Amino acid sequence: VDPTKETKTKLSQKEIDWLIESWEPEPLVTEVMEEQNPLHVVERMNGNQLKLRGMKDTVLDLSSNDFLGLGKLPSIKENAHKALDKYGCGSCGPRGFYGTIDVHLQFEADLAKFMGTQQALCYSDGASAVSSCIPAYSKKGDLLLVDEACSEPIRTGVNLSRSTVHYFKHNDMKDLRNIMETIVKDDKKNKRDSLQQRRFVVTEGLFNATGKLCPLPEL
Repeated sequence: VDPTKETKTKLSQKEIDWLIESWEPEPLVTEVMEEQNPLHVVERMNGNQLKLRGMKDTVLDLSSNDFLGLGKLPSIKENAHKALDKYGCGSCGPRGFYGTIDVHLQFEADLAKFMGTQQALCYSDGASAVSSCIPAYSKKGDLLLVDEACSEPIRTGVNLSRSTVHYFKHNDMKDLRNIMETIVKDDKKNKRDSLQQRRFVVTEGLFNATGKLCPLPEL
């Protein structure tokens, strides 16, 4: 009996048992040989340079978002130790869960002074910051022109804003201009006052998805 082909033949219980016992499912993934894909073990870190076991030369760490290796600076480590001694450590510590502590306020005061603003607000990470800030500025009825290569947290913020959205080609200022000119034409055609609608261009300085820089002067 070929189990891959349809048949009207009624199988006996013995034949059914044999098919079940002899059936071997195909593997979901191909077999990975350890020799072909050796485990890379980090023995030493120096900034963004890694020393891997079995390799003579160091390699550049491209697996982390800490591109400049700031998290490995001795001054950062020293202050991290001080923070652990004072505040302890848990599995997680979002400000929204555990409240505001003195270093939150001090950091925001220092940041506002450095940026020359009246106040500053810090988030636990960049993803939560951008996904919260976009809907804070742009609401339903507003207009967003978004680079198509923007990362997932930005797209989350865009969706949460419920704004009208137009995507332009990645870093393509000509395409962005064409979309803007079309919007201006629609304003005139529909006798719409552009000042009655808040409009924003949303992009990234350094794109997480492509590694390219935003052409900010041209933008």
